[in-house]
Amino acid sequence: ETGPSRSVTATHRQRLLEFVRSGGELLVIDSPEIAGSTANSLLNMFGLESRQAASQDGGPLVWARDREMPTLTLPAATSNILGGTPIAFCREVPVAAQARFGEGKVTAIGFGSLFNDANMGQHWLVEPDAALLDRYVTLYG
Repeated sequence: ETGPSRSVTATHRQRLLEFVRSGGELLVIDSPEIAGSTANSLLNMFGLESRQAASQDGGPLVWARDREMPTLTLPAATSNILGGTPIAFCREVPVAAQARFGEGKVTAIGFGSLFNDANMGQHWLVEPDAALLDRYVTLYG
């Protein structure tokens, strides 16, 4: 099982609040493909929300700031990210956002399925082609 699907204890949530408040950075990656995702139990504490769109066709990933990044096409399985400052869009809908909290920040990404092995070549021996290198540069750059 992958993705945020386990319950998050109140103690752990409190520790995360203190961590971010004192300058830490939290990254939460979600996807509507994760049945029973608990991402919002973390994101809501910081004014963010991951919400599966009623209908979304997928489309190009567009960064809020003009960045020299390769063009990737997001699958239909992408969560909208509400709240915070949008940092990436799909068809003008925020799919990634950041929120400041105290001295730190939280980043929420709604296209977690792009990070799985099936999208990154499935095997470490595969020689990456141009499309796979573009995906890697965009997701990890």
